Amino acid sequence: MEHTRRAIIAVKESVLRRFGAQMTVAGAVAALLFLLPGARVADAAWPPSNFVGTRLAQAEAPGDEQEVSPQDFEKYIAVYKATQKNHSLTVEQAAEQQGLTIAQFRELEAKIERDDTLREKARRRLRNSSSSSSD
Repeated sequence: MEHTRRAIIAVKESVLRRFGAQMTVAGAVAALLFLLPGARVADAAWPPSNFVGTRLAQAEAPGDEQEVSPQDFEKYIAVYKATQKNHSLTVEQAAEQQGLTIAQFRELEAKIERDDTLREKARRRLRNSSSSSSD
């Protein structure tokens, strides 16, 4: 038992030295699964149920809010509704009407695109708006 524990510690130290700060918790768990006697990778659920939708805090820049406020979501919708109504209106012009620079609008757009729920909500709203305006 002591020999196995020392082997695991030696491998962990080797891996940590090799990969340093880039080693993920998931990688460490997977490495340990291979080292434990009788453990099979098939026994481990992947991804873990609490893994989906989580992010490491280090991945976000300080002050980088990932949530989209309801007001910002409405501005996003208003920009695209305006361009649907007036095809000569550019996204930049429509964003300015909502008090957004094109950079702010694109950042807001990227946040919405990364959020599956918001992206689908926006698509439904814009689809409904385009079909009701063409009636």
